[in-house]
Amino acid sequence: MIEQTNITIENKLTKKIEYKFYLDEGYWYKAEYNSRGHLIYDEDDSGYWSKYEYNNEGKRIYFENSNGYIKDDR
Repeated sequence: MIEQTNITIENKLTKKIEYKFYLDEGYWYKAEYNSRGHLIYDEDDSGYWSKYEYNNEGKRIYFENSNGYIKDDR
């Protein structure tokens, strides 16, 4: 059995990138957060991804995914 491995990386702009590997199942997931802790991008091994944007108050104002769905409240 291979254990699940999680890696967290923070860059100079205090953005956090988190990787989760589920090696037994052959699955991985990546999540990227801005300096305020809001999810701004996620992706998985199937090719699915989502992108998020927030206003100054932290309210989500934009969402887009790989299926072509876009919600724009800017």
